[in-house]
Amino acid sequence: MKLSRSERWILAACALLALGASARTAGYGFAYDDIPVIRAQAALHAPADWRAILTAPLWFNLYRPVAHLTFALDWGLSGGRPQYF
Repeated sequence: MKLSRSERWILAACALLALGASARTAGYGFAYDDIPVIRAQAALHAPADWRAILTAPLWFNLYRPVAHLTFALDWGLSGGRPQYF
């Protein structure tokens, strides 16, 4: 699918608008449910222990294995910095 020039401009403008709207939050820390769901869960801080991540209900006793694995991957790649989540 080839985009026209005007469609590329609209897409670029939307991307810049989204980045601009969220840019000021880049320095913020974890908030609200991020603290008990991500920061306080030791199992998510060790992505290599994927069995513990897949078997534990970490999110308010909800079983969400894909979300838990992506949180662990984000933690491992970012060193726990909240800007990557």
